[in-house]
Amino acid sequence: MLLKTPRGAVAWRMFVVCCGTAAWAALAAAQPWWMPGFADVAEGVRDWLWLDLLVLVLAGSQPSNAHPHALRLLIAVTTAAMVVIDLRYAP
Repeated sequence: MLLKTPRGAVAWRMFVVCCGTAAWAALAAAQPWWMPGFADVAEGVRDWLWLDLLVLVLAGSQPSNAHPHALRLLIAVTTAAMVVIDLRYAP
């Protein structure tokens, strides 16, 4: 059902983003009993999912002015840096 509409790619990506956010919330709730730094890393991945969805939506609304590949690469590099920093300072 999600992929049958003209905007099916956005709907599918939104579903994935919401699942990622739910997984992050579960990890953050269980953090005291489980690996303490894992929720911080998952937060970086959650931010990447939301920003990637934003680029997809904005590139679809203005395809002539947007450079989605460069923006997606910048978001991926920034997320990788965030994850490395989180892993560096994780207990």
